[in-house]
Amino acid sequence: MPTSEKHNIPIIISILQKIKPKTVLDIGFGRGKYGLLAREYCCSDFRLGFKKIDGIEIHKEYITKIQESIYDNIFIGDITKMKIGKYDVYLLIDCLEHIEKEKGERLIKHLVKKGNVVVSIPKNIKKHKNERRLKKWGKQEQHISSWHLKDFSNYEDYSVRKHLILLLKKG
Repeated sequence: MPTSEKHNIPIIISILQKIKPKTVLDIGFGRGKYGLLAREYCCSDFRLGFKKIDGIEIHKEYITKIQESIYDNIFIGDITKMKIGKYDVYLLIDCLEHIEKEKGERLIKHLVKKGNVVVSIPKNIKKHKNERRLKKWGKQEQHISSWHLKDFSNYEDYSVRKHLILLLKKG
């Protein structure tokens, strides 16, 4: 299972601490890293903590007891084909590049009407040509779209050298 860039963790957690969400939807959560870190660092006072942190994953085989212990609800499927509930914040961490550009644009437009969206996307995305990698991880792990700042509006930029990290504001 692929993973996200470790240097982005403190930035993304600091964005969540700034927002102070009560409800979170972690889209394409993989190992569940950001769900766990959000629970750990964004609700030090359990009385003020999350009401709900849910996750969506396209790969059912990624789900283990670990992810089941992190998320209140886990939904299996393609986010672009699902009905999405309302959350204070949506996490799209190293996920958007795996979605066709037009579908990704529609998804973002839909999500920012409901809540804030935290996006992390690798810069200079290279499309995967390695057949072995694709056989191992599947079609959904391919990088099929690239994104740039000009593709977004109403955002705070927290980008680093290798990643765009943005807070897309509700509205």
